[in-house]
Amino acid sequence: MFIYLDAVTGEFVGPIMPEPSTARFNLAAADLAAASWAADGKLITVGAATHMGDLDADGLTMMWYYVYYSTVLDDERMFFMSNGQVVGQDTLDWDPPSRDTLPADWIDSDTAMSIAEANGGSQYRAANQDVFIGGGVSSGIYYGNPALPVWKIDYMSNSSQQMSIFIDAVTKEVLGTPSSNPTTAQSNLGAANGSAQGWASDAELLGVGVYGDDLAPSGEAFMWMFWYASATQDSGWMVMVSDGIVIKEEKPDNWNMPSYTALPGYWIDSDSAAFVAEANGGSQFRAANQDVWVGGGIMRGLLPGEPDSTVWILSYRSDVDSMEIFIDGVTGEFITLISAVNPESEFSGLPESYALIQNFPNPFNPETEIKYQLPRDSNVEISIYNLQGQKVVTLLMGNKMAGSHSIRWNGLDQFGQSVASGVYLYKLKAGNFTAVKKMLLIR
Repeated sequence: MFIYLDAVTGEFVGPIMPEPSTARFNLAAADLAAASWAADGKLITVGAATHMGDLDADGLTMMWYYVYYSTVLDDERMFFMSNGQVVGQDTLDWDPPSRDTLPADWIDSDTAMSIAEANGGSQYRAANQDVFIGGGVSSGIYYGNPALPVWKIDYMSNSSQQMSIFIDAVTKEVLGTPSSNPTTAQSNLGAANGSAQGWASDAELLGVGVYGDDLAPSGEAFMWMFWYASATQDSGWMVMVSDGIVIKEEKPDNWNMPSYTALPGYWIDSDSAAFVAEANGGSQFRAANQDVWVGGGIMRGLLPGEPDSTVWILSYRSDVDSMEIFIDGVTGEFITLISAVNPESEFSGLPESYALIQNFPNPFNPETEIKYQLPRDSNVEISIYNLQGQKVVTLLMGNKMAGSHSIRWNGLDQFGQSVASGVYLYKLKAGNFTAVKKMLLIR
């Protein structure tokens, strides 16, 4: 049983025994609640409230959230629904993917899940343990056509890379990755600069990063992200570019960067950085591991102790090993290699002390792994915080046996919403031991 209070009015909602349902089961009640908030409120986003449990293979979950937008108020409101009842509502502290109204005939979650399961979802669940499924429907989430209303079903597991399936929310068509050619970072710089200058004439480039972990040994990738800052706008700007075409551009909310100093006028391209990385451990890593994912990015503030240095970081990851290679972003000089191998292979027997290990990959997108060590059985809490000290999500709370452990964070908050790009803190509390480290999420 759950007892709910309205997050805005404080009104006692009452005890509710939640039952799993599809997204459209609660729609009529959500529409009525939205109309009482704003007569012109239009539905723009629906998603599984995964803090109450994930989607099952039938497209059911305990709670759904519904986001409405009012042009009169120029504001959004989110309603949490279960059993056809409003169990809470709140204002948004994150930017919705789009403010476009969902069409009236968007397919329900059971239909979307049936399609997802038939197109790789069931195989993913069969191949992995502890699979967690999230999902939602909105415009603005499919970069091949941002105006298209799409169901995005995310399959996640601690033992495998996240898999996302995109489905047209009206035609039921499964959407593939938009076709493009892999390119280097600077091949897309002109398009990104054009977007940034259209936003603010004084925009300065802060950093560049690979979208996802698909950086080839040639230093090419299918999608690049560029981050800018403007003194006149007093905010940031993110541009996503593929093969010289701007796919998405937005002003991130609550954006935290390791440095707000612009990149120098000259910085080496990703092909040069990848060449250095491959020659200093990258190619050996690829040869020694299967299913290798490589991400990377360049900006200031990434090298510990040298906040003004411009550095490329290339992050190599497999199921059993990981490492980061740091390269001077101007001279192309190899700086260092940091390996973070699987604790089970690095340590023999039980750890001698508590330890929180740097996450990998870092920077990361869409997920990262956090490893920690316990010398004895302990009550453990691992939580993510933003730089304002606000808790974003608790990843783990409970008793763990002595040994080396790991857990993944997929960049979602406690409501199952994607958080903005920026620096986040992850904190380990185990017994009387506490440790905090920083990590960088790039979208």
